[in-house]
Amino acid sequence: MHPLTVQQLLEVLDGELVSETSETGALRSLEICSVSTDSRTIQPQDLFFALSGPNFDGHDYLHEVIRARAAAAVVHRIPEEPLPLPFIRVDHTTVALQKLANWNRRMSDAVVIGITGSVGKTTTKQMLYQTLANAFPGCASPASFNNHIGVPLSLLQIEPQTEFAVIEIGTSRVGEIEHLAGIAQPEIGIVTEVGAAHLQGLQSVDQVAWEKSQLLNALPTSGIEIIPSRLQKHPAFRTRRSSQQMRTGTTPCASVRAEQVRKTDSGIQFAVEDREYHLPTLQPHWLDSALITIALCREFGCSTEMIQQGLDQFVPLPGRGNQIPTYFGRIIDETYNANPVSVISALRNFTHHHPQWLKIAVLGDLQDLGEHSIVFHRQVGREVALARLDFLLTLGPLAGEIARAAHHGGMPLCRIASFEQVQDLLMLLELWLEAPALVLVKGSRGMQMERIVEALQQPHSEQYPSGQVRIAA
Repeated sequence: MHPLTVQQLLEVLDGELVSETSETGALRSLEICSVSTDSRTIQPQDLFFALSGPNFDGHDYLHEVIRARAAAAVVHRIPEEPLPLPFIRVDHTTVALQKLANWNRRMSDAVVIGITGSVGKTTTKQMLYQTLANAFPGCASPASFNNHIGVPLSLLQIEPQTEFAVIEIGTSRVGEIEHLAGIAQPEIGIVTEVGAAHLQGLQSVDQVAWEKSQLLNALPTSGIEIIPSRLQKHPAFRTRRSSQQMRTGTTPCASVRAEQVRKTDSGIQFAVEDREYHLPTLQPHWLDSALITIALCREFGCSTEMIQQGLDQFVPLPGRGNQIPTYFGRIIDETYNANPVSVISALRNFTHHHPQWLKIAVLGDLQDLGEHSIVFHRQVGREVALARLDFLLTLGPLAGEIARAAHHGGMPLCRIASFEQVQDLLMLLELWLEAPALVLVKGSRGMQMERIVEALQQPHSEQYPSGQVRIAA
């Protein structure tokens, strides 16, 4: 964050200084260098924002903030009891946080890169950041800080020496990307994919596409927009918005095109304009992220060697396709989140791993899909049947539709089971496991599918020994 005095902060936030001390002159000249919204991790001299939401209120934790020796707190409600902490009163603390983030962004010469997409945005953000960071000082959104609070906090990481910032921008309702892009003011916009996600608020896939395209609408005319070439067919992406457009993919219409794509024992080999690259993974959907990374890093002047170094170093965040060795074989941990596009992609990739191993998919409910939720679950179920897996286990009432559709698609009923409780699922899963096995675990965030991954990493139970029982069709 760019340092600013309390007086400057008052002007940026249009706030009022309230303090029990009479030395307001010295207080107004106090310099603020960092902010916090979490009383559990706040550091001395941080500026605390007392954010409020449906399930929390930062105003309830001001005593902890005082004990942590914060410099001041931004509040929209002054406590009734006198407290030894300067307050900056504003109309709405979340709006104030967004104002400060936008000020910090405008103070910087850093290139701001905005990323959105129904799937792949976090993986692309991570790959792009890790590659660019080898050559330039920069920052990126932590984890999935991509909403009305996460985007401002990501922007507040920008410091005077920062040369680039990769900002993830999500959406669950109409107008959210336009609002967040207005705060971030990106010069480069990336859309990774469009699919059925957050349909409770966005209603249709066409609405999702229109909402994602608002990131590109926010770019200046001198900006750069990057999308997979397959999205170019959609009406939402046909309009030319900026002076430079890049289309990535494997088709002739892609301006940044992967050619000679082939799998090796250690990953995926491919060429872009006769330059050879290697992606150390067998997950083909990461090729999209790699092409976006190559396209943008070349704009930054990175050499082929520098880009390859970044690809070699890439480590996905937990829950996004990590392969975890275990006593029976491997777990493919896709537990961070899920929608129909990402599940189908994971299933298609899953079938190519270790052809001779036992294949088990554990799938949870796909949430926030609106009135057509059952249709999308059945679509996933038909894909399961095509994947010719050995076993399917589902968790949750909606995921039961995946199981039914898989059976209707030809998967034997004796190889399918649906559960409402994790412990019941784990009991049967252990009975079905037989080394060597590959287990794909995926479901929406609210299903907490990571519980299954954690359980599978424990030494197998003597009560339910794996590898002893195999149910045949």
